[in-house]
Amino acid sequence: MKNRIRLILLILVLALMFAGCSKETSKEESVPESGEKSSDSAEKLADKQELNWVISSELPTADSVKSYDTLSSSQIEIFAEGLYKIDGDNKTVPVEAEGDPQISEDGLVYTIKLKDNLKWANGDPLTAKDYVFAWRRLFAPETAAQSASTFFNIKNAKAINEGTKDPSELGVEAVSDTELKVTLEYPDTYFTSSLSSVNLFPQNEAFATSKGEAYGTTSENTLGNGPFVLKDWDGTGLTWNYQRNENYWDKDNIKLNKINIQVVKETGTGINLYESGAIDATSLSGDYISQYINNDDFLSVLTLTDSNLEFGISSSPTLQNENFRKAISLAINRDELVNNILVDGSRPLTGIIPKGIATNPDTGKDFSDEAGVLVKTDVEEAKKLWEKAKSELGVEKVELTLITSDTEGAKRTGNICKVN
Repeated sequence: MKNRIRLILLILVLALMFAGCSKETSKEESVPESGEKSSDSAEKLADKQELNWVISSELPTADSVKSYDTLSSSQIEIFAEGLYKIDGDNKTVPVEAEGDPQISEDGLVYTIKLKDNLKWANGDPLTAKDYVFAWRRLFAPETAAQSASTFFNIKNAKAINEGTKDPSELGVEAVSDTELKVTLEYPDTYFTSSLSSVNLFPQNEAFATSKGEAYGTTSENTLGNGPFVLKDWDGTGLTWNYQRNENYWDKDNIKLNKINIQVVKETGTGINLYESGAIDATSLSGDYISQYINNDDFLSVLTLTDSNLEFGISSSPTLQNENFRKAISLAINRDELVNNILVDGSRPLTGIIPKGIATNPDTGKDFSDEAGVLVKTDVEEAKKLWEKAKSELGVEKVELTLITSDTEGAKRTGNICKVN
């Protein structure tokens, strides 16, 4: 991925976001046409405390520092956790941390107390040193973690990632087994929330080091500290499961014994599996939503995410032309995309940050509202920029190859992404 650039990082200029704030629509646990099935399904689930769940694609990685996508993050959060998490009210709450961090007056130093007697799933003690190891690994150039730049506000992180400083100089220190000190480059109002990121989860140094490049590529090569343990994942398969972690610090509040995961890429397949009782929930999209929207099992859940185009700029002189990239952005009708193509409850993004992620601590106003509309559709302006680009490039026609994942949403989006 070194020859690719996430265009959302250039949002103020290039603005190539598609649709954000997507809604997952699910049918949960039973269908009302068969009351007997509904009862049997619920009793079966309660009896075994076993959940049969589906996701839309294979798991890219189980290595938390290399996690780059929402699918990987959602799965890693089942078998691992960090200092804090974001709860249902979008509030930052402690998980492995004992409480809120102590912040120095200048806002640069965060001291965080860990809970006592934390353990890894294999029984090893989990200490502040595990956070130090993971964070140093995150920024080490050889790791090639694609999200490392997100956390360049940690002291020396950027220099380490660029290879000009040693990872040992990172602004994170294990003061003791249960005390972590983090030093920032500059004050950051949202840093405590950032500590909930999967990329900042701890890693067991002895285990990760022993696995080398294989770490996080299969369940046998992965070790977590969360409520469940990853099992039977070979790195490419369509099924795996999670089993209850008996060494988890809060295991008494974990009711499920097992979660079975199955990759289901087609909505129709998921519905068939659900109605047969093979799975306990499935996602709906497109025409299926209108078919099931009045079903008692229909549930619409707003989730914060975003989709974007990534251009291989370094390998394409055409894509290096700024007017060409701007023209593509302005030509995309995001309202039409979400309302007529995806038809899954998604909303068009107006900038890189969806609504509901962050608010102004002084006014309480949503960040996206304060930022204003940064992404728009302007076909006439797109045509003008396209003419400029053609003149600058000396061409009349451009052909690009678009690579997408094979999920239903990606296929729908890919079918309309054609440049003439």
